[in-house]
Amino acid sequence: MRGSMKRLGYALPLIVLGCKLEVDPLPMDPNEPVVLSQGVVAGVVRDPGGQALDSVIVCATATYEAAGIPTAQAAWDTTDALGRYVIQINRGVLIDVTGSLGVAATPPAGSGLDGGLISGLTVVITSTLPPADTSVVDLQLAAGPPPGAPFCVG
Repeated sequence: MRGSMKRLGYALPLIVLGCKLEVDPLPMDPNEPVVLSQGVVAGVVRDPGGQALDSVIVCATATYEAAGIPTAQAAWDTTDALGRYVIQINRGVLIDVTGSLGVAATPPAGSGLDGGLISGLTVVITSTLPPADTSVVDLQLAAGPPPGAPFCVG
């Protein structure tokens, strides 16, 4: 006895000995890239007095070797009212690597603060999602003229 089969978007009907099983489609937005591997960088940006800074652009640049190919990848976020940021370094391929990490912070114009940079760090990019490791990078900016534009470094 065969059951009826209906197609629902990307659903794949499967009939086995008269039983029907439908697999739901992947929840994919065609405008969003597929994430198969990810590294996470998170932290807080503060002023010289230790106060959290809002609207700071934070850029994380990871460099690593994937399948023998040297790779550099940058991603960014803007701090919230509590100075927090979370940056996801997403890859559309399955990889498990530890890479070098640099994190740069660019404060808003007129803040009276210089940009900040920390390099020589590491980030784990893994195909086990969500990643178990987060690279925590807190920055404290010094007084000075802000950089002219946001910057990223590796």
